Amino acid sequence: MSGKKVLKYIGIGFAGLIVISAIMTAGGDEAEAAPATETPATETPAVANAPVVPASKWNYSEEKDKMSGETKYFAFIDADQLLNFEFPYDGGSTASLQIRNEGKSTDVMFLISKGQIVTGNAIDGGTTRVKFDDEKPIMVNVSYPSDHSTDVIFLSPTKKIVDKMKTAKKFLIEVEFYDEGIRQIEFDVDKFEWNH
Repeated sequence: MSGKKVLKYIGIGFAGLIVISAIMTAGGDEAEAAPATETPATETPAVANAPVVPASKWNYSEEKDKMSGETKYFAFIDADQLLNFEFPYDGGSTASLQIRNEGKSTDVMFLISKGQIVTGNAIDGGTTRVKFDDEKPIMVNVSYPSDHSTDVIFLSPTKKIVDKMKTAKKFLIEVEFYDEGIRQIEFDVDKFEWNH
């Protein structure tokens, strides 16, 4: 066999070895890469089927009274929808509930960001209807702050309202506003927590 033919066969054999080596290397990379892209079968259903727990709409805060040294505790929540009044209170008004504890005293307040509350009368207060979930409406007492502000009223009996709110999901209250009549305002009070 001539020298040229020997070199030709050696070249072909060498080229073949390079091709086989390249194929094996590529196959090895795929085999190693495959596990990295796989997700264990037990993890996917757990994430996909995890229940979505709605967050509470309540906000909480506390502050130290510099004079008495006692801690004041607050819980507050805004109504589900804005109230729309005529001028000069137009542009959307936010209704809020606030629970406040100062020492042995707890207050339940209804507040409005714009508008004038006229439920009851300015001296003795009055009553208004509230409703928890699908229960029958009940009457609660209404009183006004000592400075005669018209953007806040106090509701009582406090303990009864707070206790009912701890187990309710919805709270509905009727409030009368100056030149706007009676409005029904709903609050999503679910997951209310209060230990004061």
